[in-house]
Amino acid sequence: MRIRALAFYLSLLLLIGGPMAMSAWRQSVAQRQLASALVALNSTIEDGRAIFDLRAQQQRIGNRDRPAQDVIAQLNSVMMDVGIPSNHLKSLTPESDALVTQGDPGNDRGEHGQSGQFKKQSLRVILENLTIDELGALLIQWRQRQQIWTPTRIELTHVRSQTAVNNRYDATILISATYLADG
Repeated sequence: MRIRALAFYLSLLLLIGGPMAMSAWRQSVAQRQLASALVALNSTIEDGRAIFDLRAQQQRIGNRDRPAQDVIAQLNSVMMDVGIPSNHLKSLTPESDALVTQGDPGNDRGEHGQSGQFKKQSLRVILENLTIDELGALLIQWRQRQQIWTPTRIELTHVRSQTAVNNRYDATILISATYLADG
């Protein structure tokens, strides 16, 4: 009789305890997935804020002088600082130098009540055979050292090679400077 009672209690324990143990395991898996999703969500929110902050930044407006034309020297200096050989710089060419159209065409008053019109000068920089890390280091250093020339567009072209593993890119970067034109 005792064996029957023991078998009954043991089977009752398995019937009740088995599903409870399975539920506890599923809950721990779900909690780990939730924690991972929250980390990804927070990272995405931070990235979004960074993008909005960068888009909200206005380009610094220089004085009435045209931006300095020593961009090649500045670029070579930044490249040297981040460890990119100067032979990776393929070209730096003028792209445009034009008046910036503002919302009200009749309003020629600039920022802070200054009269005059804004001009935007753009240069195209072509860099060859860079890794993403090199490009990122270059852009970070450029942003820290540069007050007027701002990257406004970046195009990457994957470099094809004979090797199976090649994560190098050619980068075309459009940099622009906005300044007050003499009236």
